[in-house]
Amino acid sequence: MKSLFFTVALAIVSATPGLSDTCRDKIDAMFDGGPLDPFVRAPHRLTNTETDANGQFLRRYLTKWQTPSRTVSGIEGGGLFALIIGQDSWTGPSLDGPWTKAPNMLPMDHDTFQRMQQAQMRANLSDTACPGMTEIDGAPFDTVSYVTKTDPTPESHNAWFGARHTVYIHPDTQQVMRWEMTDFVSSFAPDLSKNVQVQIYDYDPDLTIDVPN
Repeated sequence: MKSLFFTVALAIVSATPGLSDTCRDKIDAMFDGGPLDPFVRAPHRLTNTETDANGQFLRRYLTKWQTPSRTVSGIEGGGLFALIIGQDSWTGPSLDGPWTKAPNMLPMDHDTFQRMQQAQMRANLSDTACPGMTEIDGAPFDTVSYVTKTDPTPESHNAWFGARHTVYIHPDTQQVMRWEMTDFVSSFAPDLSKNVQVQIYDYDPDLTIDVPN
């Protein structure tokens, strides 16, 4: 009986444009100064664990992030990390270097390029859902999910990418604490990928990334 009630209730919600639009509007607003806007996100460290569709571990990415164009990232145990500041790049063996200058392969105005992609993802929102509070390890998080993608753009040689996102947000701080992605699609991979990436955020207001000496 409970299962039948849930199915009927879900059908009513799905068939009610006002309720559906409210969720999409909520997620849309999060892209503008809210939890889904990287340009207001606080400095943090990030672990991103990738598994295949069967849950088999593939790799783990480690990141230090001060701003969208001031980051360090690489694969744990992979032996190569990239430091990005604006359009400039360095490579090194760990999150802390030491760093060697690398050729610049990023757009001249990296911030503007990322803002453009952010706007594209906001405009291309689909399959939005707002299930409300989800408890993980005893802590409640406001949860939203959606599918989106970027557009082909000349600045990226007409490349594009997209995925299905489920985001867990701290109800008091409005900070993203966990971000899950799957159903990856892109211009450079012919088939949809069912790999799963789980990002865990650890905020540190004192984190800074300096230009290497």
